[in-house]
Amino acid sequence: MNKAPKIYADWIKVFDILKSGEDDEAILPLMQEGEIVWQSGVAERFLRKLVDTVNFRLNKAIDNFQKSRQSDENEIVQSLMQLRRELQFILKVVDINTIPVKEKTELRNMIINQSNSIQESLEKSAESDRTGKLSSIIKNNKVTIQ
Repeated sequence: MNKAPKIYADWIKVFDILKSGEDDEAILPLMQEGEIVWQSGVAERFLRKLVDTVNFRLNKAIDNFQKSRQSDENEIVQSLMQLRRELQFILKVVDINTIPVKEKTELRNMIINQSNSIQESLEKSAESDRTGKLSSIIKNNKVTIQ
């Protein structure tokens, strides 16, 4: 896709590209320039598709983190940083100008809460490491976003 989305059908294509993760760097600026008429019916469908796409990306990021081979400290840190970058990208996706402030705030809070939940879960699971090294790595390389 090489032009900013203007109608609902264009946005569906954008969401499909986002789900694939193929062209994140190019698609985000197009989304920022995009427009949509925020009216009943279209707004609800648009938000539903956006939330579906965001949830898909969140789940994919978590799956990728869980599947990553983390045998040493550097690999653990790399995996944590990759997860945080993905969460930050998803936050940028919902921060586009097309979305009204109220909905944007709700979406941002959803993603921030998810990042906090992931961090808490990682810290809790690291408690079983008797050396404390894993816990230290996770606390010093948080996946939380603001």
